[in-house]
Amino acid sequence: MSSSYPPPHYNEPNREAQLQLMREQPLATFIVADGDQPLATPLPLVLAKADTLQLLGHLDANNPAADLIQDGREVLAIFHGPNAYISPTDYTTKQLPTYNYKQVFVSGTLRRIVDLAAVQMDIHELVRAMEPEGNWDLQADDPRIAALLPQIVGFRININSISGRFKLSQDKRAADRTAAADKLMQ
Repeated sequence: MSSSYPPPHYNEPNREAQLQLMREQPLATFIVADGDQPLATPLPLVLAKADTLQLLGHLDANNPAADLIQDGREVLAIFHGPNAYISPTDYTTKQLPTYNYKQVFVSGTLRRIVDLAAVQMDIHELVRAMEPEGNWDLQADDPRIAALLPQIVGFRININSISGRFKLSQDKRAADRTAAADKLMQ
């Protein structure tokens, strides 16, 4: 059997659409392997301001994945966008149930950040990304930060590839796509 998976019509090749989902939904599933044992951790990852080919991240030093944050290690991050079950009753024609979703898959190579001042700068960049209106800012002299930094493992992911999979009933008739979208809006 030679078929393509995912079906080409679910692939989202538009890089800006992929990056937009990553910016809007920064809580990614970060996956790193310890031999043949994968470890998955939900954590926010943000694109570095100066370079869209790097993601900034950090995790608790007590997280088992922290020991695996080593330069050159390959990792996967999955950004999850909106998703929903689509009932056959949501369509105008006879259909089977399905699930619609948007996801972006990022594979890359880790670089551990050992300089605590650099980790703190990356945390500031993450806060600025999360607080785009500037409602709150992390103060550099906040004593809580100094206490937390030794307990944090900072890293960057040098992005090797980005792929988007947006399964949005593209294989259905226009009336069915509209009916499913209307139902989801309710």
